[in-house]
Amino acid sequence: MEYVILGLLMCSDQTIYGFNKMFKEIISLFYHASFGSLGTTLKKLELKGYVSSYPSLEHGRQKRYYQLTSLGKSYFLDWMKTDFKLVRPSLFYTKIFFMGLIDNLVDKIQIMDNMTKLVQSSYHDLELLNENVPRVAPSKDLQPFLDSQLDMLDLGLQSTAIELKWLKHHLEKLRKG
Repeated sequence: MEYVILGLLMCSDQTIYGFNKMFKEIISLFYHASFGSLGTTLKKLELKGYVSSYPSLEHGRQKRYYQLTSLGKSYFLDWMKTDFKLVRPSLFYTKIFFMGLIDNLVDKIQIMDNMTKLVQSSYHDLELLNENVPRVAPSKDLQPFLDSQLDMLDLGLQSTAIELKWLKHHLEKLRKG
């Protein structure tokens, strides 16, 4: 969640209520957060020096705004450029969501290329599993359970194939400028 918050702060200062609204309306497509977890994460980010806060009086009400520090900006941009070790959808989609904050085209291409290689590897692993998994359960009463596992494997193969196709398309677009 910290990377989503830092990415949002790259765009503008925000109150916790503003964060909550953005998470519900936009970010929930790839990441879910409660109001309490937002507050906890903001406090941790502030303690690390990535975020600072300031009070503001608006319409007679006191609000606390959070802003990105230069250390927080560097931390976020460095994270955007790091390679994944494994596909975690929330982090994967977070990088795609905030890709527009990366100014350098070479960095964008490198990030997308790394993501493409990781998804390609995951797809290959799923294909190997699909080739080697049994299709018949050891007993008749376990067959429905095996069938649901095979359905899940099929879903994984199909969704990973779509992600891979999307990544390759967008990587090609970036390479063409």
